[in-house]
Amino acid sequence: MHRKAILLVDDDLTSREIHKMAIESWGYTIYLAEDGAQALSIFREKQPAIVITDLVMPNLNGLALLRQLKQERPGTAVIFLTAYANVTNAVTIMKQGAADLLTKPVNFQRLKLVLDSLAKRDAAIA
Repeated sequence: MHRKAILLVDDDLTSREIHKMAIESWGYTIYLAEDGAQALSIFREKQPAIVITDLVMPNLNGLALLRQLKQERPGTAVIFLTAYANVTNAVTIMKQGAADLLTKPVNFQRLKLVLDSLAKRDAAIA
């Protein structure tokens, strides 16, 4: 598992690229996937410590991806970035084991704080 590696999953190309630039500038290695199915393949190959995913995507949505990731590697930190944040989605996502849920448009300061906190937690466990 690579503690400073992040897998970003979003079906919107512009969103992926904007988040990639920001996250790389913070010193993280980032892998990109356009849907949950592609994300699983990259996850298995690259073993990132953190996965950032959109909720609504084709092929395999974010919640289904979360369930699969937690089944394969329960300690994986999963953060949701979504424009579809509501109480029902938030409760469901957090009950399934997500580390956090952030709304779009993303507050990059908040995202950096969450990522740095998760990376420090993983470093302390290792």
